Amino acid sequence: KGHPQWIGTIDAKATAETLALAQALGAIQDKISFLFRHQNTNYKGQYFKDKDGTEGYSDVYNGTGSYPAVFGFDWLDVIENDIDFTEHVKFAYSIGGVVAFDWKPYNPEYWWSSSANDLAGTPCSKILELSGSTYDRWTGWLDTIADSIKGYKYGSIKIPIIFRLLHENTGGWYWWGTASKSGKELCSDSDYKGLFNFTQYYLNEYHGVHNILWLYAPAKPSVYTDTAFSTRYPGHDRVDLIGFDRYSTTDDYKNDVLDDCRVVGAFCKVHGKIACIGETGITDGIQDTTISDWYYDDFAKNLMTDKDDMCTKISYAMAWENVHPDLYWVPLPQDATWN
Repeated sequence: KGHPQWIGTIDAKATAETLALAQALGAIQDKISFLFRHQNTNYKGQYFKDKDGTEGYSDVYNGTGSYPAVFGFDWLDVIENDIDFTEHVKFAYSIGGVVAFDWKPYNPEYWWSSSANDLAGTPCSKILELSGSTYDRWTGWLDTIADSIKGYKYGSIKIPIIFRLLHENTGGWYWWGTASKSGKELCSDSDYKGLFNFTQYYLNEYHGVHNILWLYAPAKPSVYTDTAFSTRYPGHDRVDLIGFDRYSTTDDYKNDVLDDCRVVGAFCKVHGKIACIGETGITDGIQDTTISDWYYDDFAKNLMTDKDDMCTKISYAMAWENVHPDLYWVPLPQDATWN
């Protein structure tokens, strides 16, 4: 198809199953179709919360009779909310699903922080001092992540995990993004790359965890192309997958998501990386959208019939979580967009 043959992962010690997942996702790029992913799909729904992961609920299943191909979770729930996703992950893997985690960590420089949106200090450079309270907090969180991953096993198989690390770094809303306070950057370009690389080293080498595929996912890459793929790009030797996050209005979504996936698809084609969409959908949920065929016309068909044949390269795309009946990204049969 004209793009480099996908032959491996950036981790030379990756498990056989992790390598197989990378090769399978790479092969999907040669198909017009793509996998569907839903955040917290068997943890939260419009009408349920399953903290134990034993109920088998999912609003994708409730609406279609099939589970999503990719199950998304957030390490924040493990670290801050004491949620054990072991059974959720094992269930996903047992039915042939792919497991993917993102992470919206609190600002590690401040004990009072309760959000990734707390924009203060210089947390990235503080972590990279490799000592002190900020470093200790960051590595303590990584210890928890490593312990969790080590427990995600199906029989003797270490379940492969896609890790979307420090995402939406091209925006100014997370502490690892492009925000400045009082003329000082919270996380400079070099510190962002340093933090991405250190975190990867800490899990891969210090903890010996080798069942991770690393996903780099800037926000709005067609708008912030230089920031995404030059100044803040961790390097070809650091990422397995390249994705993006894009939300937009009902009116603008079709064109906005095409703009982004064309940029990412072309970059991945040239550099032999796996393309995906980390998060996407209507801003603030699909519950107010009245276009009954939105999921087919504006989302699926829109990507699969891209005239530039670049959006066809994505391996999967993710809808955000279903929080409750008035805030969701996957419809149920009684909802306007279920058709």
